Amino acid sequence: MLAAAPGDPFVIAGLPPSTEILLDVAALDTAGAVRRTLFTATTLPPKPHVVLNEVLAHPLGPKPAQEWVEIVNDGSATAVLDGYVLTVATGVTPLPPATLAPGAFALVVTSGYMAEGGPDVAPPPGTPLLTVPRFGKEGLSNEGDALALIDADGNTVSTFPAEPKPKQGFSVARTTPSAPDALTSSFVLATPSPGRPNTF
Repeated sequence: MLAAAPGDPFVIAGLPPSTEILLDVAALDTAGAVRRTLFTATTLPPKPHVVLNEVLAHPLGPKPAQEWVEIVNDGSATAVLDGYVLTVATGVTPLPPATLAPGAFALVVTSGYMAEGGPDVAPPPGTPLLTVPRFGKEGLSNEGDALALIDADGNTVSTFPAEPKPKQGFSVARTTPSAPDALTSSFVLATPSPGRPNTF
């Protein structure tokens, strides 16, 4: 069962691809009356779903070297990241060519990033590091930055809000990879978990 407030977007995860499904939808009005509707739909073929999943904008270690942006492919097909760009308030950062298997995580980092030996949580060994010269022109802001991930065709595939405001040593994390971009409740302060599922 999935409940959503009026006007809120929602995602139904785990449906089989390329399959006709039957949905039973119930709407509850302000008087408490329930209206149910049955309808069928056909799911799409397997596709990648690359998500901006977690951001460390205010690390314990040196800035901007220890900043990172985590992405995850929440889809059921491999994502080819050639031509993808990350937009930050101060500019556009092209990602290096890479592929991301279904369920795989990667960290977008700058060339000064040190994965181990610092005060910040390190990613698991073998986590792909997508190295860029910088985030925008000035790095990530301690006040928070709105981010967007744009594919090679110019489509915005994921966004990340400037709120909640970053706190030193804490990341801003998406509650689940399928949590909608448009809901503020999809993003919370968390203990950093680079290269692995978010923990709260």
